[in-house]
Amino acid sequence: MCSLPDLPRASGAPAGLLRPVNSKPNIEAPKEPCAIAFIDGQNLFHCAEEAFGHTYPNYDPLKLAQEVCRQNRWKLTQTRFYTGYPLLSAVVVGTISGPERRYACRVLA
Repeated sequence: MCSLPDLPRASGAPAGLLRPVNSKPNIEAPKEPCAIAFIDGQNLFHCAEEAFGHTYPNYDPLKLAQEVCRQNRWKLTQTRFYTGYPLLSAVVVGTISGPERRYACRVLA
C-alpha cells in the first residue's frame, strides 16, 4: 500500500487529491464485458401476465438472461432468479401441485 506522499497527484493539486475532478482515468473497457443477471420472478411474472395474458409462469429465466446478454454482446457469467414465493418450501411441504409444482421443480433443478 502506498503512503499518501507516494501517490501520484495532479500538478499544483493539494495533498490528497489524486487527479483533477474533470479528468478521466485511463481505463479501457473490456473487449467482452461480463454480466450477472438478477431476475425478480414475481415482477417478471406480473409483467408477462399484463403484457401477454399469461396466468402461470411459463418463462425461462436462463434463456431470457442469455438473450439480453447476446443482444448487448455481454458474457453471461451468472443468472440469479429471485421470487417472493417460497418455491422450495412449497415443494417440500407439498402446498402446491399440478402446473405450479412442475414449474417449481423445473426452476429449482
